[in-house]
Amino acid sequence: MINTDVHLENEQFSADFSSRLGATCFRLYAKKDSVDLLRTPSDEADRQTNIYLFGNPILFPPNRIRDGTFDFEGRRYTFPVNESSTHCHLHGALHSLPFEVEQTAKDSAVFSYRTQRGGYLGFPHAFTLKRKYKLGEEGLTEVMEITNDSEARMPFLLAYHTALRVPFHEAGDLSQIYFRAPVGRELLRGERYLPNGAYGEGRPRDFAL
Repeated sequence: MINTDVHLENEQFSADFSSRLGATCFRLYAKKDSVDLLRTPSDEADRQTNIYLFGNPILFPPNRIRDGTFDFEGRRYTFPVNESSTHCHLHGALHSLPFEVEQTAKDSAVFSYRTQRGGYLGFPHAFTLKRKYKLGEEGLTEVMEITNDSEARMPFLLAYHTALRVPFHEAGDLSQIYFRAPVGRELLRGERYLPNGAYGEGRPRDFAL
């Protein structure tokens, strides 16, 4: 498994985190059922095959930004283009940056990331972001806290790319597992995986795993 530096545990669960990689939880283990709930990399080389498909990486800003730029309140924001095939900025970099271990207990931890103006991918705001984790009887809870430390209003979009281990058991049959989501309207995308302004008809969608 990838190197982790913070371990939480209670009677039902254990969890392992890497503060150096975005305060990501890379392993969540349910003791009663003897199963790993998250997709866990075997080592760093395994994680590098797709850095978004292990644990619960944080995305800021999430998704694709066309040509890496957008406008907010009359100000132009520019992020580096990191997906050459679409000429977009994709998912930010917090998932791969070190966080400070601010507080730990047997079943809880607080990680923080602080940056000055321009320090995060040229983002022109100082801000503080905290990931607060707590193990309870039903699993792992996270509270995200972000503080705008600059004088101007700050645009903020956040997402997670949580990767569940499916099937949870080695003997599980992947062909018997599916995910269903009700879809009201579908915003269609073009060749660059960006919204093209058109909507498709909403309908229940089944996704094979």
